[in-house]
Amino acid sequence: MELNYTNILIGFWLATVLMSVWRLWWPAITMLKLIKPDSITVRWWFLSGIVFAIMSCIVAPLLLPAVLHEKYRFRFVATYVEAVK
Repeated sequence: MELNYTNILIGFWLATVLMSVWRLWWPAITMLKLIKPDSITVRWWFLSGIVFAIMSCIVAPLLLPAVLHEKYRFRFVATYVEAVK
């Protein structure tokens, strides 16, 4: 496969989506399991992860600061848990 701009952009995009699921969604779902274990998001965690990954595909560049910076990651996870709870 030839290395060109499109391949680099797709790799960046997919890496950002995977990192956002790993560093944003997974800690949020873990917190939700502790705070509200009977939540529909906790019961349907697999579907919730798929929806989060799809939405992350759409806004991947906007999630990059939250993925890379600890302060923004904490704020994102706390806000996500409050919104879902």
